[in-house]
Amino acid sequence: MVMELVCIVCPVSCNLEVVMEDGKIKEIKGAGCKKGVKYAEEECICPKRTLTTTIRTTDNRMVSVRSDKPLPKDRIFEVMEKINKVKCAPPVRIGDIILEKVYEDVNIIATRNIG
Repeated sequence: MVMELVCIVCPVSCNLEVVMEDGKIKEIKGAGCKKGVKYAEEECICPKRTLTTTIRTTDNRMVSVRSDKPLPKDRIFEVMEKINKVKCAPPVRIGDIILEKVYEDVNIIATRNIG
């Protein structure tokens, strides 16, 4: 199987072609640097994303939050179920941990101040 990707590590945006066999990478074409190779490996084997969403406060305002580390793409809905059960109490400051270790060592942190 051949997967085509556009590398997002730098502004060059190399067009990558990844040849996979039996769930393993056989060849990566088009990478202009080592960072592109690493990106292709991660994206094909275990793609990760930074999760960004909102959490309601106890006084019904919304606070924007994000994961402090990327988490596996296939775990996003599992983590969202945990997030949707939470309300946080003001005051909330940027960088405050709202949910600790929602998946392995990934925390959900505030990205907005609420007084």
